[in-house]
Parts: sequence; structure tokens; C-alpha cells
Amino acid sequence: MEHGPDNAALWLYELGEYQLCELAGDGHAEHASMLCNDDARPPQDLWLLWTGEDEPRKTRIAELPACPAAINRGRTNAWHCILFAEHPAVHSWEISDPLGDLIKQQAKEEAYRRFDQPDQDPD
Repeated sequence: MEHGPDNAALWLYELGEYQLCELAGDGHAEHASMLCNDDARPPQDLWLLWTGEDEPRKTRIAELPACPAAINRGRTNAWHCILFAEHPAVHSWEISDPLGDLIKQQAKEEAYRRFDQPDQDPD
């Protein structure tokens, strides 16, 4: 991968042992977490894939093409699926991320607190 790490195994070790699966729901053969993306054309991303919940897990690192799906959000705005091509389950825009939502809400509250503004949703 042109813009990826030189030594993927060492880089993965430095990330630590915890990765969150980016796929929705259960019942898929492998879990997947994007390690890095590449702006190549066609886009290729580096993914960590693993099976099993308990040790020892079977893991692999794979360079996979990006999912081509996108939905229009107005005339000039589109949301692109950030998963890999032919991924199981739904596209990324249909996946809820409770942890991400909590972090976003806490960051918003902290910003309002720091700037001494009432807590109101700017959306």
C-alpha cells in the first residue's frame, strides 16, 4: 500500500490489543477494523480481520477495495460507505455508534462549557 505503514505487523502491535469491529450486528464470519486508508484510485484500505471472541484469535491483515456505495445528501453532498467492498451487513451510514455518539456529545458539552454558552444543539 503506497501510503500505508512500512511494517504492518509492527504498526499493529503498536496500536495495542484492542480493536473495535466496524461491521454492524452479529452473524458475519469475520470482524473487521480499518487500520488506514489510501487515496489511490481505485481506493484500497488496509484492514485487520479476525475471527472468534476468545483467545487465540485468528487474525489477518488485508488490503481491500473500498465499498463503492454512496447516497446523495443534496445536490453536491454524498455519503460514501467507509467499509470494504462486498462487506457483510449494512453500509456504514446505517450503523449506529453509541460510543462515538457519547464522545461527540461530551465534546460538544465541553466546548459549550469552555466558551460559556448555553447548551444548545447547533444542528
